[in-house]
Amino acid sequence: MSDLNNFGINICGDAGIGKSTFFPYLLWALSQEDMKYTVIYHSIHYNGSIFFFHYDKDGKPILLTYRSINDIPLDLLSRESMLYFVDGFAPQPTIPCFTILVTSPAAKHLCEEFWKKPGDIIGNNLNKVWVKYLPKWSWEEISSLVQFMGHSDEKAKNRYLIWGGIVRHVLQQTAQDTLDQALSRVDALKILHAPLKEELTVSHKLIHYRVDDNYDLDGLEFASEYVKNSLLKSAVSRLKVSLVEFLQQPDVVKSSL
Repeated sequence: MSDLNNFGINICGDAGIGKSTFFPYLLWALSQEDMKYTVIYHSIHYNGSIFFFHYDKDGKPILLTYRSINDIPLDLLSRESMLYFVDGFAPQPTIPCFTILVTSPAAKHLCEEFWKKPGDIIGNNLNKVWVKYLPKWSWEEISSLVQFMGHSDEKAKNRYLIWGGIVRHVLQQTAQDTLDQALSRVDALKILHAPLKEELTVSHKLIHYRVDDNYDLDGLEFASEYVKNSLLKSAVSRLKVSLVEFLQQPDVVKSSL
């Protein structure tokens, strides 16, 4: 949080990559700094409750809980070094502080207003929104977590090779049927011919974001070799059927004689 000269940051990423889990980690990281931040935490995962973290004059941490932003006293909202964490909701423009918004790929409606020029709301010197992406997990990262949790490393590795670096599917053991169903519902030929750009038109189980070292979006990629090979197999099968159907057309038969 060394540079707060922006309105906020929108954290995106594949479903199951760990976006919501990033918030508790960030809270812990902030607690290790000399600066004492005030944090408003509004997450869909806690029935809409709003948590207000701050410190008293003696440096003792205090946690308050509210049902609505409007319930927070104005004197608390005017504190310096305040951060606003939002997960699964549209940010409230009435909170004049650096905002960290987490959104899933299917929730663009939550961030569209957030992306617009915020200078009119909180001042012209804070008028930029970063959009950053969480990268997929490497096997080394997942393996460390698997060992820490006492799970089977071999089973996790097999699931990683099928699902790719989405930690939810690897650790929570999402049924492979859901992946195979996603594969069966798509047109493999269209996917293989389409350029892998920034817009996803198929399931995130099949196509993942590719993220560069600056956490910017660098395109899309297949979830795993298993997914890519399954799509190739399906595409070849479709091509064979299409070729047979084409050769069986009367006009084609006549033209070859």
